[in-house]
Amino acid sequence: MELFSDSLKKDKKMNTGNTIYELTEEYRDDDKNVFFRRLKINVSAAKNGGGTVRIAMISDPRFNSCDIQDLSDPELQYTFSKRTELAFGESAESVDNAMAFIKSLGNINKTIVTGNLCDYLSHGAITLVKRHILSSDLNVTAVPGRTDFTKKTGTHTFDTNPLFERVNTLKAALGNDMFYRSEIIGSVMIITMINATKVRPDKGADSDKEFSGHYLFSQKEALIKDLDFARKNELSVLIFESEPLFSTVCDINSASVSNNPEAKSNFNNLTGNRDSDTATDKAVYSIISNGADVIRGVFCGADNFCATKLNGDNGDILQIATEPVVKHTPFGSLLFIEIG
Repeated sequence: MELFSDSLKKDKKMNTGNTIYELTEEYRDDDKNVFFRRLKINVSAAKNGGGTVRIAMISDPRFNSCDIQDLSDPELQYTFSKRTELAFGESAESVDNAMAFIKSLGNINKTIVTGNLCDYLSHGAITLVKRHILSSDLNVTAVPGRTDFTKKTGTHTFDTNPLFERVNTLKAALGNDMFYRSEIIGSVMIITMINATKVRPDKGADSDKEFSGHYLFSQKEALIKDLDFARKNELSVLIFESEPLFSTVCDINSASVSNNPEAKSNFNNLTGNRDSDTATDKAVYSIISNGADVIRGVFCGADNFCATKLNGDNGDILQIATEPVVKHTPFGSLLFIEIG
């Protein structure tokens, strides 16, 4: 099967004026042990000569693993005893199948993995992220999600150490640019940013106040600067995050990400949908949703695949929440994006 041919059956099509989106139905490849969809983005306002850019995306590997170092920590001992799904690094097979399929194609310009990378923050899980994702010779950027920032996933208890300490643990593994990163490939600007660090104000320490919202002020400033550059240089922008943005045109607002009590306690629902969002959250949401003149898509992970759109003053933007790479374990699930 030719992945980037027009022979793949279309599932959805959306035309926003200067951007046409064509999404295929989900395909199963038994030879490669993967499920995949392909999104084709045709941009009439694209910069000439930029060529076609191809991106592979997987989400939510949720590596669940504790090593000897972790099991000396009472918090992780307890979490390890409670979290049985995907235990002992079961995600690795799905991730390996997905990454091998990407590599076999030979024409992918960028691979993006959106959180949750770890099912909970542990040395064992970070080791698996490095081994199965970051050590790849593919051009990979990994974006953490909400479970990467806690040792207590699924335990209905709160972390005892401050969030900023857990953030520093992740930075040591993923780099200082894990909160915001942009790069230009051809005529496409790819922005990756975390929007999953919100903590409950009554539970966070004073040192956690920087992380009281979905977004940081520094992310807002970087986003404004990059979008201004993209407009001046006729670039198409794709944004990859860990959590969906609120939309009035989708069933994602009733999905488990917003109905799950733990998710609510950590995120206070989807960005842009609650009065308690910070001023920075509201500003970033407005910047993105009103950026259809330059932003060609917003991508994130969720429990199930969902295609929706963000409504803004400059038109609509497609938002896709992909299903986890482990959805059909041991098969890997992927989304391929072709823009040009």
